[in-house]
Formats: sequence, C-alpha cells, structure tokens
Amino acid sequence: MKKRFLLGFFCCLFALLITSACKKEAANNAQESSEIVKEQTDAAVDLDAQTDAVDEQTAAVGEEVNKEFNINGKIMSGWAVCAGIEEYDNRGNLIYENGAEDEIWYEYDDNGNLTHTKYKYGYEIWRKYDNAGNIIYENDNSGKETWWEYDSIENKTYQKDSDGLEFWFERDSNGNLIYEKDNSGKETFYGYDDRGNKTYRKTGDYEEWYEYNSKGELIHEKINNGYEKWNEYDGAGNLICEKDSDENENRYEYDGKGNLIYGISAYGSEWWQENSYHPNGRLKKVVTWYPVN
Repeated sequence: MKKRFLLGFFCCLFALLITSACKKEAANNAQESSEIVKEQTDAAVDLDAQTDAVDEQTAAVGEEVNKEFNINGKIMSGWAVCAGIEEYDNRGNLIYENGAEDEIWYEYDDNGNLTHTKYKYGYEIWRKYDNAGNIIYENDNSGKETWWEYDSIENKTYQKDSDGLEFWFERDSNGNLIYEKDNSGKETFYGYDDRGNKTYRKTGDYEEWYEYNSKGELIHEKINNGYEKWNEYDGAGNLICEKDSDENENRYEYDGKGNLIYGISAYGSEWWQENSYHPNGRLKKVVTWYPVN
C-alpha cells in the first residue's frame, strides 16, 4: 500500500502606523518584494535548467552513472542506477514508460482517452469510448474482449468479458458506488461520508476502513486483519510521510511544482526522481534513480 504523493509558505508585510517611519517602511517593503521576485525567478531558472538537463539525459534503464542530486538545496551525490523513465505529452498523458522489465507505449484520442497500449514483448490493448468519454469496449491481441454499459446519467451499471465474467454495479443518489457483484456470487459493499469520501469496503470476510482530515486527505486506513497505515501531508496537499503497523515508514519530498523528487524508507533505502516540464508547465519526463550499494 505504498503510495507515492513542500511546505507552502505565506508572506505577510505589515505597514507601520507611525507617519515618520512610512518612507523607511516603504523602502524596506520594496527591497523585500525585490528579493521575493528574485527568489521566484531563481526557482523558475532552476526548474528550466533541470528540464534541459533531464531532457538531455541519455542514460538507459539499468545503466550506472556518477550523479549529483539537488533535493531542495540538499546536495546528494554518488553512483546511481537508472531505474525507470516516463514521458508525458503536453496534456499530461503518460505516453511512454520504460522500467526494469518492460517498455510500454500509450496513445490517446483528442479527448485524452487512452485508446491503445503496446508492450515491448508484443501484447497490445485497444479501447473505445462513448461520446461522454466512458469506456465501452476493450480488446487485446490475444482475442479477449470486454464490454461496459452505463445508465442515463453515465454511471457504470454492467461489465462483461469474452471469458464469461460479468459484473453489476449499484450507486447511491450521489453517484457513489455502493455495491458490486459478479456472476460467481462475489459481492463488495462500500460506505461513504457526507463529503463523498469512501470510508468502508467489505468483500467476503475482508473489511477495510478509511479516515480523512478536514481537507479530505486520506490519513488512516485499517484492515480487519490488524494492518493499519497512516499518512501525513504538507500544506500543499503532497503526501510527505506514510507509516504502517508493520513499522514501515516512507518519507517524500517534492519540487516547486508539487511533483515527487525524493523518497526514503525507515531502513534507509533511497530513490531520486528528476523531472522536466513542457513550456505549459506540465510534466514532460521523469527519470528515476536508485543508489548503487
């Protein structure tokens, strides 16, 4: 249950009420504003420089390189192995993925719906959608097919595939999925709070509960086998720490755009992520590194 997700800061300038100090205060404010603009400009330049560096990155997955990483001002260096590469189009869609085991390519329609997935080893999947963007059909090059049906307000009600598996879905008046059943008799029940956050799930003897903070961020998960997990977030809503009842702990850091750049476990295992961006600010390329032990 590991999920991967910078502290925001607020600047307040207080004007003095003493008339004789107005000119001095105005000068100080002007200087502080200039410094803030400089910091923001420097940050933008840093991201642009990182974008160029990552785009020029030629390391292949599995290759070891002596690298230096700047994690929000903390310099880390040493030998690292390239563990993965992801590329995105300027709409934010993942179009390429290269990991330790496979390469995957993704294609989308003009509405951003995933229409084609192709794996290096030859497996392919195609998808079709209705006018509302709901997936209605999927087939792969092994011959398997899957169909979906929806009600008049676009809620999924039924799914079946060419292997004979069928699913039925029910929702409450708010559109929340509350019940699903397949043709083997397997049933799953869901519960929600008044904000629409899922708080409960039950499938057979398996039960899970979810808790949220006032911002709607998931902070606690509990399973009826005794396992629990807790999440912490920064002011921008980024997941910065997750702990579980097995004494696992992971901490994360993010760049100025809120994208992951660093992670470390309670056991000292680390990884780094180098991000580059399109001119519109959307993520363009991600290169993941692990230290060479």
